[in-house]
Amino acid sequence: MSIIGITLFTICFLFIVGSLPEGVSSSYTELDIENLEASAGIGLMVAMYGIAYAITALVVSNKNLKGDN
Repeated sequence: MSIIGITLFTICFLFIVGSLPEGVSSSYTELDIENLEASAGIGLMVAMYGIAYAITALVVSNKNLKGDN
């Protein structure tokens, strides 16, 4: 994967982990919950992008290796 893909994947994975609840607490406001859902959603979308990008890069690199022989 490229450096950009790795960086995006890592940052957004941290968004997902950072969105996990800290414990049993009902002190979250509706705005807090919406912000957590948004950051978790962005993290999941970029994680799916990272996985798809990794598969594409693997296929292209395998194709290039077979073409060199």
